[in-house]
Amino acid sequence: MEIKNFTVVSKQVSETQRGIIDGNTVELNYSYTQEQKPLVVSFSVFRGKEGDKGFTGVPAISGHLDTAGDLQTQTHDKRKRTDRALINKVWDVCEGLLSVEEEE
Repeated sequence: MEIKNFTVVSKQVSETQRGIIDGNTVELNYSYTQEQKPLVVSFSVFRGKEGDKGFTGVPAISGHLDTAGDLQTQTHDKRKRTDRALINKVWDVCEGLLSVEEEE
């Protein structure tokens, strides 16, 4: 949108991505400006995959990772033994988003 006598100095991009990690649906949310990479990635983990028996669409684990490497997580249902490995894999994906090199 153009506004008379104004110049765009920055644009914000918001993205939501959904994928499968170890048979669980993972949703990532982050924002960034065209000149910078994301500062934080928020995530939600849903047990199973959409269409699977027992898939509720309710997050089992949520949290965020910031550029300082501070990972915060919250479990919303009964914790499973495999959750630690799952969180580590989500952490790796989030770290990859936060360390993306800007294109020239």
